[in-house]
Amino acid sequence: MFVYAFSQSKNLKKNITNIQVELTQENDNLLNQSMVNKLLIEKFNNIKKVQKHVLDLNNLEKFLDKHPMIEKSNVYLNIKGELVAKVYDKKPLARVLVKNGTRYIDKNGDFIPLSENFSARVPFCSGQMQNIKNKDFLSLLERIDEDDFFKQSIINVVINNKGEVTLYQRGQDYEIDFGKPNFIEVKLSNFKSFYQFNATKNKINNYNRITLRYVKQVICSKTENDEQ
Repeated sequence: MFVYAFSQSKNLKKNITNIQVELTQENDNLLNQSMVNKLLIEKFNNIKKVQKHVLDLNNLEKFLDKHPMIEKSNVYLNIKGELVAKVYDKKPLARVLVKNGTRYIDKNGDFIPLSENFSARVPFCSGQMQNIKNKDFLSLLERIDEDDFFKQSIINVVINNKGEVTLYQRGQDYEIDFGKPNFIEVKLSNFKSFYQFNATKNKINNYNRITLRYVKQVICSKTENDEQ
């Protein structure tokens, strides 16, 4: 026991040998390894000169978690004496214009600064921004992001003062009247079926407005007074 305690004490007095940064997403990271390394350097002038027993891993995680691009972090020492920082960065769902400029927003309604490392392909949100953090609206953005068809095609999301949503699709002139952000799965499924049917018949460009607000039907029109 004495030998073990002595060896442990001696090991804790050793300096950190190296830093490893692990980013959890395979692609599309807002952060890169050098950016996380820079954060650690800001915390310690030279982290490799810090002895293991001085290092407070919990506080170091809290320090990293305060960064607006980081969802959470896991920091630990491996058997080689290396400091490992496993970082989960936040995932943008949309780009919004706020008082301090353009930001991303994530599923929790947190604003994320734009990244020099990566530009997320997400829709731009405009209109009445007081509704931007509404839970149902964030659920709609999340569902758009999860579906390849909508993620590639929806480029603009507009919110009016009633909290109703209008979607705009890449390469199309029509607007999609979504109504309130409710019955999300049903409405998106209705639109996808409508789009696929009309696209195969080359009729999708015949309309200037497609209404999804009525759950059991899709209403489309060529003009305000000429519903089809």
